[in-house]
Amino acid sequence: MINLKHIRFVLKNKYLRLYNFQQKYRDIRRRESQLRKLLKHDDRFKNVNRDKKYLNEAKDFLTSNFDGYKNTDWHFYFSYLNKSFKPEYIPSSIFFPYIEPTLNKVELAPAYVDKTSYDNLFSKSDMPETVFKMFNGKIFDANNDFVENDTAYKQLESMDETLIIKPAIHSGGGRNIELEEAGKLASMIKLNSFYSKGSFIIQKKIIQHELMAKLNPNSVNTCRIMTARIKSDIVVLSAYVRIGRKNSKIDNAQSGGIFCKINDDGSTEDKAIDKAYYSYDKHPDSGLIFSGFKIPNYSKAVEFCLKNHKRFLRFTFISWDIAIRNDGAPVFIELNLSHQAINGHQVVNGPLFGEHTYAIIKKYQEERKNDFLTI
Repeated sequence: MINLKHIRFVLKNKYLRLYNFQQKYRDIRRRESQLRKLLKHDDRFKNVNRDKKYLNEAKDFLTSNFDGYKNTDWHFYFSYLNKSFKPEYIPSSIFFPYIEPTLNKVELAPAYVDKTSYDNLFSKSDMPETVFKMFNGKIFDANNDFVENDTAYKQLESMDETLIIKPAIHSGGGRNIELEEAGKLASMIKLNSFYSKGSFIIQKKIIQHELMAKLNPNSVNTCRIMTARIKSDIVVLSAYVRIGRKNSKIDNAQSGGIFCKINDDGSTEDKAIDKAYYSYDKHPDSGLIFSGFKIPNYSKAVEFCLKNHKRFLRFTFISWDIAIRNDGAPVFIELNLSHQAINGHQVVNGPLFGEHTYAIIKKYQEERKNDFLTI
């Protein structure tokens, strides 16, 4: 007897797999197209002779590990910028459609990256102090107790300090983050209907360590630390410090900031770069020279990331944003579990996975064994 229910299930499953494959294929082509346009219109890459021997090594690395993928434009791009000619670079067009969603349970990410829920995951002493949380116009205090809007506004108006308001999710690149005096912030929330439609968190401003302030006093300058789970170990893959500019309260490169590699001992490299990957040997505003600078208590920031990554069993990769408080303690700002920026890491640090490249690739390949769709 024909089992129609089973046939429908199989057909639906194959349709979803095919749809998923088509989505990934389009993502790959879109990212490759963006890179080709960049290489074509950026004068730095015009009339540059490509190292054929190196690119053949890169192609061998890609084809043998990623189902025949062979576009070496990313290798040309990264190696030209950082002068490190290694074949193990990970193209964005492989990482985002395939590696990240295979090794991270990305569909669960929104539940973990909601800033209003961070206090369920981390100690309040490790985070900026929360004043209020907002959901669709409703306001709650730091203990998740409901607060009447007028009561919340009066409390804000009575506070004589600078506060920060940011979206609970989707604040990447500094989008919709405001740093303002508490009284003015109360007026902004009352008058702007934007704040009645989404979810936001209001926190007290961090007083950063005096050395971090020397990088740029106008922004809280943070460490971006990418960690990975490899078998029973949690390791640091790559790290850089994000530094704001004179006219920006945000340290993110997309908001005009620059970033600089952090070595294992907390020292920074002698050059920082901006979002277009132009380099600076000193801060363009403060004049601080990057060579010889050292992140205070960097080992504590790393320790925090490694210890807490253990709690996220479904995520191989986590990108952490950590500030250093005036007493030297690391302060957790946020974590990223999907769409994690990787190009900057590879420009400042070389191949993303470093010495762990083949261990991570093996893990990736094992996870994909049951998937008949290939790149």
